[in-house]
Amino acid sequence: MRARWGMITLVAGLVTVAFFTGGWLKRPEPAANGNVYQQARLFEDVLAAIRTQYVDSISETDLYFRATTGTVDHLRDPYSMLLVGDAYRRFTDKLNGTTDGLGLQLDLRDGKLAVAGTTPGSPAERDGLLPGDLLLTIDGTATKGWNIERAEAALRPEPGDTVTVTVRRAGIADVITHRLVSGRVHVRATSPGILLDQGVGVVALRVVSDSAARELAETVDSLRALGMTSLVVDLRSNPGGMLNQGIALAGLFLDRGQTIGTLRGRTERQTTVYTAEGPERWPDLRVALLVNGGTASSAEIFAGALQDHDRAVVVGAPTLGKGAVQSTIPLGRDVAVKLTTARWSTPSGRGIQRPLQGLPFNPDTTEIFRTDSGRPVPNAHGILPDVRLPRTQPAPAELALADALGGDLSAYRDVLEAYATELATQGQVTSDTLAVTPAMRREVAQRLHAAGLRVPARVYEAAAAVVDRDLGQELTRAAFGAAAADRRRLREDAQVHAAAALLQARQVAEGLWTLPVWR
Repeated sequence: MRARWGMITLVAGLVTVAFFTGGWLKRPEPAANGNVYQQARLFEDVLAAIRTQYVDSISETDLYFRATTGTVDHLRDPYSMLLVGDAYRRFTDKLNGTTDGLGLQLDLRDGKLAVAGTTPGSPAERDGLLPGDLLLTIDGTATKGWNIERAEAALRPEPGDTVTVTVRRAGIADVITHRLVSGRVHVRATSPGILLDQGVGVVALRVVSDSAARELAETVDSLRALGMTSLVVDLRSNPGGMLNQGIALAGLFLDRGQTIGTLRGRTERQTTVYTAEGPERWPDLRVALLVNGGTASSAEIFAGALQDHDRAVVVGAPTLGKGAVQSTIPLGRDVAVKLTTARWSTPSGRGIQRPLQGLPFNPDTTEIFRTDSGRPVPNAHGILPDVRLPRTQPAPAELALADALGGDLSAYRDVLEAYATELATQGQVTSDTLAVTPAMRREVAQRLHAAGLRVPARVYEAAAAVVDRDLGQELTRAAFGAAAADRRRLREDAQVHAAAALLQARQVAEGLWTLPVWR
C-alpha cells in the first residue's frame, strides 16, 4: 500500500512539474525556435538521425563527444575550451610549472636529429647533453630518417624509466652515451637574475605559474644582496597563467590595503576586489616593467596594478589585452572544461580586454582614468606603456648577412654551435662573458666557406657585431648551459638597457613626469 501511494505521489509530482513548466508528460515536437524541451528533442532526434542514417558510421560515443566540443566551440570564445587527456595534463603541468620527461628539445639539422636545447635542472642538462649534439640512437634503435614527432614520442618515458641515447658531438671522435632517468622537471618561472652597471638588476618572468611570486621574490632578494638598487622585470612575451599568482606578484610591490584589481562575474554578487596583504617587500626599490604585444593575462594584471599605483614605470609596447579570466572546472579524472567566468579591471577601474573583432584603439574616444598621482591612463585594449620603446629591428648589416646566407640560417647556426662546442670541450671558454676575438670570427668565416656558404668578405666584415653576438651566445650555452646563455642575452638586449637607463636617470618621457615612488 505504501509503495502504491509512493508511485501515485511521484506521478502527481511529475504532472505538476510538467504543468508549470509547460512540458507536460508527452514528448514535445522538435522546433528550431521552440522552448527548451523542443530544443532538447531536436538535439536528440538529430543525433539519432546521424547515428542511423548518415552515410559513414559514427559511434554514439563519438557523436556525443563531438556535440560537447561543438557546444564549447560555439561560444566563439578563444579562451574557453574542452580539455581532454594529454591536453588537460599539459595544461595542468604548464600552470604548475612542471613536466614529466627528460627536458630535451630537438631540432632537425640537414635531416639529422639534433639537440636544440635542454631545460635547466632537467635530466638532460644534468647529464651534460649540449645543443648541437647529433642524436644517433634511442634505446639502441638508430634514429636515421626519424622526424621530430617520432623522436619525441620515444623520449617520453614514464617517470623513473631510463632512456639510453647516443650522440655525436663536434670535435669529439667517439660516440657519447647518456643514460637519462625520466622524472618531474620543474620549469622555473623566472630567469636567473643579472646585475648591470649602477646597481640595475634584470630578471625575466617567463610565465605566471604557481611558483612565480615565490621565485621572483627569491631572485630579487639575491640581487639585493649583490647591491641592486633598481629592477627591470622583463615581461615580454609572458603569456600569463594563474590569477592568484598575478595578484601575489603585484602584492610583492604594493603596501597593505592597496587595490590590485577587481574581478567581475555575471552578477554583482560575483564581484571580488583584491588588495595587497603587505607590507611592501622592497619599498626603496625603483622598478621598470618591460612589456610587449605578447604580455598577457595575469602578467597584465601585475603590470596594470603597479602602473595605476605609480609603483613602476611600464616601458615597451602595448600588451595583448586579455582581461578575461578563465576557471577550469574538472569533470572527471582526465577531462575538464575551461570557461571564461569573469573580467578583470585594474585599480583605477580600467578594463584591459581586447574586443574579439580586433577594433583599433582610438585615444580620442576612449575613457581616461587616473593613477594615484593623477597621471592619465586610457581605458585601452591592454596596458599602454608609459614610455614606448622602438621595436628592435635587425640592423642593415644583419639583413645583408642573412641575404648572403641565402636564408640558410640553420646551416649558419650549425657552424656556430659546432665551433662553440669544440672550444668549450677544449676548455677555452672560461667565462660566460667571454669576448669573441677576431681570430674566432675568421675561423667561423672559414667554416662557413667549407660548408658551402659563400658570404662576401665585405658583408661578413660589416656584420662582425652580429657574428660576435651569435657566437658569444653559443659559446656561453655550450660551456655553461641555457641559464647562463639567458643571462648573456639579457645583458646584450637593447630594450633592457633602455629600461635600465630610465631607472638610472630616475625620469621618463623626456622629463615630463617623475614617478613619486622613485625616492
